[in-house]
Amino acid sequence: MHNTATGPVLSLRGVRVTTPETRPLLDVPAMDAHQGEAIWLRGASGLGKTTLMKALAGLWPHGAGTISSPDASMAFLPQRPYFPIGTVRDALAYPRAAGDYSVQALDMALEKVGLGHIAGIEFGRSDTRTGHGLSGGEQQRLALARLLLLQPQWALLDEPASALDQAAEAELFAMLRRELRETAFIIVAHRQPQGLGEVRAIDLGSAVVSTPSTLPQLPDTVPA
Repeated sequence: MHNTATGPVLSLRGVRVTTPETRPLLDVPAMDAHQGEAIWLRGASGLGKTTLMKALAGLWPHGAGTISSPDASMAFLPQRPYFPIGTVRDALAYPRAAGDYSVQALDMALEKVGLGHIAGIEFGRSDTRTGHGLSGGEQQRLALARLLLLQPQWALLDEPASALDQAAEAELFAMLRRELRETAFIIVAHRQPQGLGEVRAIDLGSAVVSTPSTLPQLPDTVPA
């Protein structure tokens, strides 16, 4: 289903995402995404949006059609990010090692997402699926901070701000757009992403593509 595109465009043609047992989940007849733009993939719950994101990331081989991905760096943030046992800096650097970055770079990333106050915390040897006691919003902030280190040209984000209020979301996404000006953001979310500037909405299941719109910026003083 996957091949490498010749230019800076991610394209889907005749894509059908299925279960491993070949049960159809979602059809995407055609879709193009260009580097630097922001795209909101929207659709009904249970439609298969998360599975489509996994397919775009090359993590879901079940289906048919063609996904042509640019020969460029790509980061995928799932709905429930994984945090390894260790320090907050270890969790931030994942999937690389914290030692691959300077302490200053790690702490700066945490500061930019509003988590500078937890930089030195050591996680206990608990179930990593619980987020080590971090709130849902803190977990999402920590996951988004990974983008500042990875500097991907393509960012695939599955419900990245569902635990944040809209003002906090707008503040975070505006910061990411400033820091990652050339990055394409493809986002699955239950509401239109705030703070990224022009956002093109694609209605999955109906193949309706909206004209890019710019949302008014909300106050960025409300923490989450």
